[in-house]
Amino acid sequence: MADLPCSASLLSLCQFVKPEWFQEVIRLGMLARGTDQSIGVPLEDHFLLPNENKYRPDFGMTLLPAQKALNIWVPNEERVNLFRACRFICLHEKTTTTDTELREVLHRGGGLLENFDIHSGIQKFRRALSRSQAKEGKKTVVVGDLDSMQLAIGADNWKELMTEAQRYVRRFWPQSQNLYITQHFYTYPASGQNNSSGHRCRCWGSFCCRTGQ
Repeated sequence: MADLPCSASLLSLCQFVKPEWFQEVIRLGMLARGTDQSIGVPLEDHFLLPNENKYRPDFGMTLLPAQKALNIWVPNEERVNLFRACRFICLHEKTTTTDTELREVLHRGGGLLENFDIHSGIQKFRRALSRSQAKEGKKTVVVGDLDSMQLAIGADNWKELMTEAQRYVRRFWPQSQNLYITQHFYTYPASGQNNSSGHRCRCWGSFCCRTGQ
């Protein structure tokens, strides 16, 4: 299943395994020291956890073909602090489970964030954008569910907010974009904008969430 908790796990360099992996850990932990190694090496003798590659979950039927690639779901050091160059303004109407999960993803990625109630009005939104722009070394990114936000405040008010946002920011991310980036982020040697590891990161077209460029 590809969702925001999965993104948080990817950013934390977690391994995805079947429940049988934990069962095997318990079994090895219960073996007495000196047990015949043909049935397993007791953890008391040698603390070696089972190989995660033997317990990978099957790809779910709901995953897109592009998501059915093992390299997407294994730990990648380049994901550490993936959003550290960004300061996110998260638009919401009322706090939901998705909003909470999104904040967790952004925190795990090292990003700064501010929540903004879209009913607060254009003046408060302008001040929020101005505050964010004042953060040295950070690029402002506005995140929200476009359809639900427009439905909540009406097309005219939504257009006014977006017009104001465009004066300050280069990108407006739908919430699903954070999931896409954490899954499909990769680095490759290239000229041009490099991240701290000396590789260019391709996050969303020409936009690099490492550098905010």
